[in-house]
Amino acid sequence: TGWQSIYKKLHMLFPNKIWQCILLILIGAAFSFLGIIFCTGLREDVLSLLLFALVVFGIPLIINIRNKLHIQISFTGFVLTFKKTKYIHLVLFIYLLLTAIAKSIFIGNTGGMVTFTFLLSIFAGSVIEEFIFRFTILNGLLERYSVIKANLITSSIFALMHFNVVNGYIVNYFNVINAFVLSYLFGLIFIYNKNIIYLAILHCLVNFLIIELNSHIL
Repeated sequence: TGWQSIYKKLHMLFPNKIWQCILLILIGAAFSFLGIIFCTGLREDVLSLLLFALVVFGIPLIINIRNKLHIQISFTGFVLTFKKTKYIHLVLFIYLLLTAIAKSIFIGNTGGMVTFTFLLSIFAGSVIEEFIFRFTILNGLLERYSVIKANLITSSIFALMHFNVVNGYIVNYFNVINAFVLSYLFGLIFIYNKNIIYLAILHCLVNFLIIELNSHIL
């Protein structure tokens, strides 16, 4: 049984421990920072995001492929995924509405001119975040921890990634709490069917809805 336990640990998806996830994010952040240093202008944000995604998504993918580990992911069954998680979707919509109202009261209207480039960056960021936090991190943690613990760890890391030292206390409070709750709900939907494409599309729609609600409510 001892050898079987070692064999099982060696054949787990990477990352599958908290420290591995944090280290991976830090390495990705370091490469992301290089994009800001070596590129100035409008492209620095894009390059920074791509470098972060390349490291945090690429390293685990290479390690898992090298170890011949199969990642069980569904790319179909959108209707089935929605039916299974329709109540989570309802909670998600109600939460977004309440958050938009609270934000407009405490922070004010944050709406502005929405350009195609801005929307493209929002959607690209959403897809990248899903492949990093659900496809890579949550998937690996589910092999070692319970569903609740794995989702809590993933959501905590996701929330911390949305902390911005430039923002004020109230704005950061909303950003971090909001990111945690949304990530947890996304995680619950993903766990039901592991449909990463569905989650990527949903994440894009949620981000667009957040922009619209913040622009028009109150």
